[in-house]
Amino acid sequence: MHWFLFVCIGLVLFVAFVAGIYPAVYLSGFQTIQVLTGRLKTGPAGSPFRNTLVVGQFTISIGLIIVSAIIFAQIHYMKHVRLGFNKKQIVVLRMIGDSFEKSIPRIKTELSSFSGVIDVAASSHVPGGISGWHAFVPQVYRLDQTQIMASMSIDPDFIPMTGIQIVDGRNFSDDIIEDQAESILINEEAAKRFGWKDPVGKTIRNLLNETNKTVIGVVSNFHLRSLHHNIMPLYLDYNPANLGYVSIKIKPDELSKTLDFLRKKWVEITPAQTFDYFFLDEAFDRQYRDDEKLGIVLSNFSVLAGFIVVAIALLTAGYQALKAARANPVDALRYE
Repeated sequence: MHWFLFVCIGLVLFVAFVAGIYPAVYLSGFQTIQVLTGRLKTGPAGSPFRNTLVVGQFTISIGLIIVSAIIFAQIHYMKHVRLGFNKKQIVVLRMIGDSFEKSIPRIKTELSSFSGVIDVAASSHVPGGISGWHAFVPQVYRLDQTQIMASMSIDPDFIPMTGIQIVDGRNFSDDIIEDQAESILINEEAAKRFGWKDPVGKTIRNLLNETNKTVIGVVSNFHLRSLHHNIMPLYLDYNPANLGYVSIKIKPDELSKTLDFLRKKWVEITPAQTFDYFFLDEAFDRQYRDDEKLGIVLSNFSVLAGFIVVAIALLTAGYQALKAARANPVDALRYE
């Protein structure tokens, strides 16, 4: 961006020099006595079409700048608006393979032992990533009235770690064995979509595995995807076999030490896995990368358009000064 700005400034300075040097050289060829005794004439009026064109170009340039400012303001808003969950200071580790289910208890216990770790949770997906979308049949709905819902598996620690609110009922519990096979959570949007005023105790049939599970709680709406998408009905179950991500909430003042600890422990616990991690807030914000690119392109184009307009205005002024010089040197000397 810096080199682009320097090029534009250089272009304007060059055009300004060219626009002004020729009329100056032309006027320097006149003798002062001839200029002062010459017949005075009114300077030539500017072309209406040319003036309209310059004003139009200025208007377009200003419009592009305004659009760029709006885009960047929108991006800033989307990155800082409340999403319904906490994405700050959370490191996410990916787990590949079928051994993750057996390793979860040890992973959570040993990673939580470090002073820089606040909490550890596991899930099948994380906000900002690709979640499953499946067909479900809520209670009192017919089989031909299937509802598409986002689907995600979480453990009992995921809700409190991310700050998602339970607005009705309860969370999953490791002390209740039936939760893994029989219980689900839904979000407020699902309850609203299905017309359930008292959703706890209702059942939903999953057509993917032909299971019926009971709603034990309702969570507040939160964004699984960027703000470009509306919040959809959400189906949360507790199935350890589906868990593939470990989310670790860490203390910001011990970031470097905590990452070193996580790396060593991860290799120790899962030697077949690579230490593949990312920060949840950065991963979520990458969904706005295309918007940022568009804003940069428009801002660059608006700057370029602005410099072109200035260059044209300078050339027009030089052209008018040259015409004035040829028509009457005295007028040229007072030409504005």
